[in-house]
Amino acid sequence: MNTYEYSKSENKGKENKIAMIIRHTDGNIESFTYSEAFENADRYADILVSCGIDKGDRVAICAQSCPYWNFAFLAVAKLHATAVLIDYTLKGDEIRRLIDKGDVKLLFSSQKIMDKVGTLDDIPVLDIFNNASFYNGCECRKSNKKTTDGNENVGAIIFSSGTTRTASGIMHSHDSMIGSSVMCMSSNFLKPDIERFFGILPNSHIYGLYTQVIAPLCLSGTVYFLESLTPNAMVASFEEFKPTIIPGVPKVFDLLKDSIMKKITSILALSATIL
Repeated sequence: MNTYEYSKSENKGKENKIAMIIRHTDGNIESFTYSEAFENADRYADILVSCGIDKGDRVAICAQSCPYWNFAFLAVAKLHATAVLIDYTLKGDEIRRLIDKGDVKLLFSSQKIMDKVGTLDDIPVLDIFNNASFYNGCECRKSNKKTTDGNENVGAIIFSSGTTRTASGIMHSHDSMIGSSVMCMSSNFLKPDIERFFGILPNSHIYGLYTQVIAPLCLSGTVYFLESLTPNAMVASFEEFKPTIIPGVPKVFDLLKDSIMKKITSILALSATIL
């Protein structure tokens, strides 16, 4: 089953439940119900159609993890197109190379990323943080490129990082992504409707895609994103959101450890001053 169709069917009757939250750099909190999430995905899909995207075509997503990223991914899935996921932390020339290698017809990105990528003349670029409007400076409104070997059963292409000498695109079918996410949920005894996922990984990596995009949708859970991944923001988010699931890698845990140690040090210093 298609990822969009599966996740929408799993959340029938839960339209008013909070699906995604983002804590912006200025501290403001923005939340989206399941109804709003799918409405945004549908709107993004309409924009993709107007840009000439069809079944089997490839659409790149290169942006920070956030609810809008999830909307873009769902929109691509709705059209039975393929999402080509690119790590936004890469250098500009490497991002351009993967866009070319992925044979994509359109790019979802952000101002921060496009500042280092530069102008793309042959494909439309949609600003993921600005209602999927055309990126400022993008002249192309409809791509004339053809995805020569498109396959509507392929939900995502994710580029390898350290396991191969050069980045290679690995195809993931909708069935495999849904099945792997369900397996992760069941093996960890996750419960529907109550789980709160802390979205601090890149959605463009397979671990982030499963734990911050697909699994929360399958479980009718809530995923919480940070616009700025700083130690202070992470600590504040723990207090606000109280996550039950924290997908992480060593770098993330080091950030948490450093933040906790700084707080302990400051408390000890204050206590010593008072004494």
